[in-house]
Amino acid sequence: MYSKSAFTAIARLDGIVQGVVVQMMADNLTESVVYGFGASLGFSLVLVLFAALRERLVTADIPATFRGSAIALITAGLMSLAFMGFTGLVK
Repeated sequence: MYSKSAFTAIARLDGIVQGVVVQMMADNLTESVVYGFGASLGFSLVLVLFAALRERLVTADIPATFRGSAIALITAGLMSLAFMGFTGLVK
């Protein structure tokens, strides 16, 4: 019914999800709620920033080879480098 590679991929994904659940079991309810709220706030911030960048890229003078997904990947990489600066800011 399923191929061996599909089963292996599902098993790995299941292991990752279980690992996150086990890790979060050590936290109490308040810590989990704060973590979830912070993660959703950060995700929303990144979505808004990407939308703003995509709007600005429409009018920018970009070479033909970089238009489309290429410039999107470049901007995503630059944004990830910028957000890496916040690593270790809060302990």
